[in-house]
Amino acid sequence: MAATATNEIVVVDGDDWVGLYLNGKLQLEGHGRSRHADILAWGQENGPATIRLVFADLDWLSECGRLPENLSEVEVDTEGTPCPEAAAE
Repeated sequence: MAATATNEIVVVDGDDWVGLYLNGKLQLEGHGRSRHADILAWGQENGPATIRLVFADLDWLSECGRLPENLSEVEVDTEGTPCPEAAAE
């Protein structure tokens, strides 16, 4: 039996700004926590995958105006932590 390739899905969280990268390339982007449902559905349809969450540097993100096409260009907030209150919205 041939091995199944695994995709890498990275969710970039920038407060109310969310993006999904597949193998380093931007696939979905939008404002609002409701995008999480889109991301989860997309991930289920394009599995198998490893999923990773990173937090974008908010100052950098507001200067850019949007997420870049390549994940390697995202400036990550190394001190970012999940906000349970926002995730529940």
